[in-house]
Amino acid sequence: MSQEGSHYYVPAPSTWPITGSIALLFMGFGAAFSVN
Repeated sequence: MSQEGSHYYVPAPSTWPITGSIALLFMGFGAAFSVN
């Protein structure tokens, strides 16, 4: 098979996944401290 037509779109790296995971971590700590 020919590999010419199998070019995939790879977007530029983003900082939003790490930002969202840190925000989710702090939301978890906030929920735990509010219950406690």
